[in-house]
Parts: sequence; C-alpha cells; structure tokens
Amino acid sequence: MRPDILVATAERCGLIGAVDLQVLEKVCRFIHDCRPQDHGLKYVEINISVGEMLGANLARDYTDMLHRYGVPVEMISIEFLETLRNDDSEVFQQAKKSLQDAGFAFSLDDFGTEFSNMGRLFNNNFTNIKIDKSLLWDADKDPNSRELLASLTEMIEKTHFVPLQEGVETKKQLTFVTQHGCRLIQGYYFSKALPAPEFMDSLTSFQGVQTAG
Repeated sequence: MRPDILVATAERCGLIGAVDLQVLEKVCRFIHDCRPQDHGLKYVEINISVGEMLGANLARDYTDMLHRYGVPVEMISIEFLETLRNDDSEVFQQAKKSLQDAGFAFSLDDFGTEFSNMGRLFNNNFTNIKIDKSLLWDADKDPNSRELLASLTEMIEKTHFVPLQEGVETKKQLTFVTQHGCRLIQGYYFSKALPAPEFMDSLTSFQGVQTAG
C-alpha cells in the first residue's frame, strides 16, 4: 500500500498514533542494532501526523520508546508537513513544547507546496526546511522557476535554517542546489529507499569514500 493511502486510512480509522509509534520503534530498533551513527549518520527524520500531535502523552510515549532501545534523542528529528493544520492550537503547541523540552529537533517537510509565512517558520523552532521536490523539477524546465528556487534556498540559509532539497535525481540538479547554499540533499541521485542491511552497506561505503577523499 502506498504510504499516503496508508496514512489517510490510519487517520480515518483513528489508528495513526499507533502507526507513528510503530515507525518510531522500527527506527529505534535499527539504530540500536546497526549503530549507523558509528558510520557518520547524525540523525534519522520521522514524520508525525497532526492526529498524533493532538493526542495525549505524546512526548512521554516517544521518550519511553527511545529509552527502551537506548537511543539518544539527538538521533531523532521530527518532520512536520507544511500543510499541517491546527499548528496554532493550544493543544498542538503544548505537545510541540513537550517534545522540544524532551530534546527533539524539528524539520518542516514539503516547503513550497503552500505559502508559509516567515512568522510560522520562526515560531515553530524548525531546524531543517525541506524544499519540496516539485520546485526543483520545475526549475529543470523554466528559468523563472530556477531563479525562484535559488532565491528561496539562499533565503532559508541566510535566516539560519538549514535548507534540505528533496527530489535530487541528477548531477545537474545536485550542482545547482549546492551552488546556492543547500548542504543537505535527499533523492534518488544517491539511492532509493533500502532495507536496513543494504543501507548500512551503502553508508559504510560512502563513509569510506569520504575518508579516502
């Protein structure tokens, strides 16, 4: 089942909290068993749904899971979608503050799919701003879109967020985004999603190349 269909179904059935917690447990088990941080991986990003943010005991459930597997909180960054609703509600803000107090870092996912104002960025304590892949793919075809993406990336970097470009698939795209200040890259240019053993092989090989260089 496609992830977007799975998430929509889980939200509709009231099971999204259980799904999100199961994802966190799989990530924690992977970090505990494979220790990717020993091979240069600084953290893993996981998505969180608005349904879970509005639930009770979120920070406690997440910190309990980390403690169960001995995973440092610095190894987990929580992604919020730009389309996230209710992010100004009291319940949401209390849940976010509890996560922040517990040591979790935040990223904003799919930036550029809607028009976020800068106040929203500053008020939500994001570290990474993930630029939606559609902006990059439009930039491949249109000079005005290239200029927009370049300016957006530079603006994010200059305002002390960390720009992360999604959807990089070619060397040309990689060169373009890095020239304009993007240092975190996500996309098939490096790899498609991999099972844990293959990911660790890839991570170890990449670290070897970096060390040799």
